[in-house]
Amino acid sequence: MRLIITFIIAMVARPLLAECGCPSEATSKHVLISTGGGTSLGFVVCGYEEQRRARKVRGSEFQVFRCGDKYPALEFDALQTADLIDAGGGLNIVQVSNWPFGKGWSWEFVPVAETTLNFEAPQPDWRPRLPKPAVSNRDVRTFIKHYISDVERLGRAYAPDENVVAQLFTAMAAGNADAARLFQSMRQDVNLDGAAAEIYEIARAEYALGRPANSPLQRTQPRSSSHRRPASQTEFCHLKGRAAERQRR
Repeated sequence: MRLIITFIIAMVARPLLAECGCPSEATSKHVLISTGGGTSLGFVVCGYEEQRRARKVRGSEFQVFRCGDKYPALEFDALQTADLIDAGGGLNIVQVSNWPFGKGWSWEFVPVAETTLNFEAPQPDWRPRLPKPAVSNRDVRTFIKHYISDVERLGRAYAPDENVVAQLFTAMAAGNADAARLFQSMRQDVNLDGAAAEIYEIARAEYALGRPANSPLQRTQPRSSSHRRPASQTEFCHLKGRAAERQRR
């Protein structure tokens, strides 16, 4: 009889120890993932679920709490997405973002940066993960040639859409020096507004987070957009000539 009672108590208590729930202070009460078996050593993530595959959960607009703590250790807004994995009681977080990094400028989710939270390190220490795009050098050169032509012809009247911003960012991430120069001066060279301006700022932030500090391209990125100067007409002509020369190769 004692054995049966002990078994019943264990089965009743088990769900309570399986995970900790979202605190009342959480914006969302939906549990994306809970680690550490519900102990104070674990974490619970509360927010919007986008995808769930085996042990990996993809979410956005979420908050990360230490189990039993009402204050979030980390927060992601609606424009930020991450893959969440239980890392032996800790929490592995890989920030991902949708960019045209695939062949032929195809859009795909790519890792930006990664961190693991645990009892010893409850605060994020982001490691860069941004990969090199798979878009071809030929496609990059063709895009830059057309972009320079549009800027030269229209100047500040040119209002590129978010696809153009994303492709210029991708070309920079691919290692093209001309693209890096043009991306840095984009706010001064063209009229960025609405969704294009928003995706430009997201690209700048994710490039700074996702690229190693010793990356040659990282060193070309100024700290503030106010420090950028527009590319001069001479520089555009020079870049246009280089782009045309490379296109003929």
